[in-house]
Amino acid sequence: MHYLIYFLGLIIFIYVPTLSVYSISAFIPFWIEWELTDIYNINLGLADFAIVASLIGFSVKSKLKLDKDSKCIFIIILFFTIWIALSIILNPFEGYYNTKMLIWRIYKSTFLYISFMVFYYAINSKRNILMIYKLILLSSTLVALIGILQVFLNIPITIKIGDYWKTIPFHTGRPLIGRAFGTLTHSNEFGAFLVFPLISCITFLLHKCFFIKRTILVSIIAILSISLLLTFSRGSWAAAIFSFILLCLLSKAFKKSNILYLLTIILMLSIAGKGLFPNVDLFPGEVSKRLFSMKDPSSDVAMAPRFIRWSYYFDRALEKPFFGHSVISDSEASSYLDNYALSTHNTYLSFAMKYGIIGLFMYLIILYRFLHIAYNMFIFSDDQFFKLLFLSIFTSFFSLFLISAQLASIFEDKQLLILLMVMMSIVYKYNYFSQPDSA
Repeated sequence: MHYLIYFLGLIIFIYVPTLSVYSISAFIPFWIEWELTDIYNINLGLADFAIVASLIGFSVKSKLKLDKDSKCIFIIILFFTIWIALSIILNPFEGYYNTKMLIWRIYKSTFLYISFMVFYYAINSKRNILMIYKLILLSSTLVALIGILQVFLNIPITIKIGDYWKTIPFHTGRPLIGRAFGTLTHSNEFGAFLVFPLISCITFLLHKCFFIKRTILVSIIAILSISLLLTFSRGSWAAAIFSFILLCLLSKAFKKSNILYLLTIILMLSIAGKGLFPNVDLFPGEVSKRLFSMKDPSSDVAMAPRFIRWSYYFDRALEKPFFGHSVISDSEASSYLDNYALSTHNTYLSFAMKYGIIGLFMYLIILYRFLHIAYNMFIFSDDQFFKLLFLSIFTSFFSLFLISAQLASIFEDKQLLILLMVMMSIVYKYNYFSQPDSA
């Protein structure tokens, strides 16, 4: 039966490819995957079907129009995906010497970057951008509620699709308190995922631009704030705070009233959380422990292992500086790190380790051009909603690249990477709409 669902999904996405982008936007944080046991025991997800089918649909039904900036980023992403493929071919991982498996691994490592082209294709009006943003905001709010329930109710969440059970269990991050991670792989990724929707809602609220009712907007901010707090991800906290300060400075909204407004919200959330959940030490206990333990990072339970990993993976990256190792968790890393938390805990070091200095350089160019275009759209857009949207995109992702990406490999997480590709497509397509000859 579920094979029939897959087939119908392919037909629908090919016939109405824009629907696939809406579907992905609505399900970014959930990333429900189905297990097809006859295809090498590899999980296929909504994005796999939607992206491949959409590429087929768009290639048949429409002609792609590109401006200079879009052509440039398309070429860079194309070369980047080719470089990833070369790195994988030249560094076959254990178990991937089989040609079919090698091809599959190349596909899984590159298709999310290629998804940028699908999203760019799909956005044919500013109305599409608004719809995509609302869907992302809705899904972010739902997964934030899941994160809150994980901590306070200790309830595992199980989703049954076809023959595959996906269970989202309770995760104990510290001895006396759980860390919210929603439907993502880790609390750090979950916290980073919440930064953009939270900052965008705060931006619209401070500037009194209400695309939805004000009470709903305030409620969403409260839910996202509590969930972000419960991730106990210091990198995400720092990114959110820095992003808020940056947006206030850039939009000249740095007023005493706004600062007092924000402090009042934080205080009310703290009091409410303490009253509703007296057994959970929100303020000043557990949060202050997470913050003040940074006084001595070398003895901090989270930071100390990072220093070991950074030193180890930096040396490993220098071994193959050109094409990299193509993987992070090989047998040598497993042995050295005792098979525990096989991650660089640094996005840029991870790219250098896997794809070499050239791969990292191309990745940094992609990020730079994305932020540059987003900032320009904030400066030059005449539409208040889009001006504020691009302000929140610039400030939140700049903060994530500057802070969170230094402390965790956040943009290697599927959900965060696809969120980045969606935001990139919105920025570049709006830039295209802004060109005088775009019609």
